[in-house]
Amino acid sequence: MRLRTQCLLLCATNAAALQLQPAPQLILLLCATNAAALQLQPAPQLIKRPHQQPRVILTTEQVEKLERSVAAALPAVGQWAAFGGVVSAFTGFLWGWAGLPAAGLYASSVASGTAWALAWDHIMPGGGRRVAEMMGGTTVGVPCSVRDAVAKTAAAAKMPAPAAYIVPTKEPNAFAAGRGRDRVVAVTQGLVDLLDRRELEAVVAHEVGHLKHGDTGRAAQAAAMLSGLSAAKRAGDRMVANKRKEKSDASVAAALAAAGAASSAAGLLLRLAGSRRDEFAADAVAAQFVDAGALAGALKKIEAAGAPRDKLHARAGAYAHAYFSNDDGPSRWLRTHPTVEARINALKSGAPPGRAPPPAWARFAAEAVAESVS
Repeated sequence: MRLRTQCLLLCATNAAALQLQPAPQLILLLCATNAAALQLQPAPQLIKRPHQQPRVILTTEQVEKLERSVAAALPAVGQWAAFGGVVSAFTGFLWGWAGLPAAGLYASSVASGTAWALAWDHIMPGGGRRVAEMMGGTTVGVPCSVRDAVAKTAAAAKMPAPAAYIVPTKEPNAFAAGRGRDRVVAVTQGLVDLLDRRELEAVVAHEVGHLKHGDTGRAAQAAAMLSGLSAAKRAGDRMVANKRKEKSDASVAAALAAAGAASSAAGLLLRLAGSRRDEFAADAVAAQFVDAGALAGALKKIEAAGAPRDKLHARAGAYAHAYFSNDDGPSRWLRTHPTVEARINALKSGAPPGRAPPPAWARFAAEAVAESVS
């Protein structure tokens, strides 16, 4: 625009000096001559620019990480959807049978119990430590072999070392809990007494694998759901006991107790979502950081021990699905863990099954998020 103005000004000046009515061809000639004489730079719009590379919003690695995050969230989404379905079904049943007060009491008991357990165990700071202490765990008197195993495997996983806890019980078991700075790995005294040093490291590496994969968050959510459903059952049982003492109509109390018991039983299925896959993935971490043979030996010894569960049964066994070993019945459909035979066979195959690749919908969701960011 600046070039055009200068050219027109020079053309008008020359025309005025010659006292001529400038023809269009003359104006163009004078413009070109004056522009060449003044060595003016052409307008930016006339400059031919090289092809510009598109701006990168997300790298390939970031998109793949987003895909994995979306896929990892799928089991938790399924858990909460199933939980909402169970609560809605029993709330509607109570509303139709015993009326709105019973339905409201059931729904409020489940909601308050779930919210409190989730906040106390997972959301509020110190949740992992509180879970370990709820099981009787302590940081006092933790054997050096346990501390060394936790520090060694955490360093191999390139993550800060979680706090090491010891649970004074004869049951050979272990678990991980918490998130961020509140992460803990707890082992029982029975496990320390049963395994050799290499096998103990393999079990600890398995629990570190759960922390690395973020499985402890989903385990805490499942435990909170079970706690909420159990709260409704306890409320119904207390109402039934009080009605019996007062010798009054206990139909509403009985309906609440029955609904609480049935929903608690249905809630046990919630912890099955993804738990078996998580165990295989954590076994893969132990095989990578320690040794597959050591982990297989630990599984065999723990299965043969058969010690009764005492301290780890806190809160009605709401965290049973988070333990290294959980023998929860002969039915393979209701087990939270794969069988020991299946886990050992996977380890012997040389390629323990880890996490499944993200599904197609996860990639689509990741791409949609990337586009929205841009």
